[in-house]
Amino acid sequence: MIEKFRKLTIKRIENNEFPFFDTEIEKMMASELLKRKIPFVKQFKIKDKFVCDFAIPFAKIIIECDGDYWHGN
Repeated sequence: MIEKFRKLTIKRIENNEFPFFDTEIEKMMASELLKRKIPFVKQFKIKDKFVCDFAIPFAKIIIECDGDYWHGN
């Protein structure tokens, strides 16, 4: 059941079907990375198991910007 939910979630993320894309914290992070001229990839997929908010592949860094939605206020 968990694997099925994970695949469905990743598909929805890839198709921009979640209502929380480009949240305020994600916009702030993207702005800061751009300001500092750090190359990044948004919604970076990792082995069909996980999608992170941002990745800096050359440095092998991922960034998650979890807010109220994931932490239940």
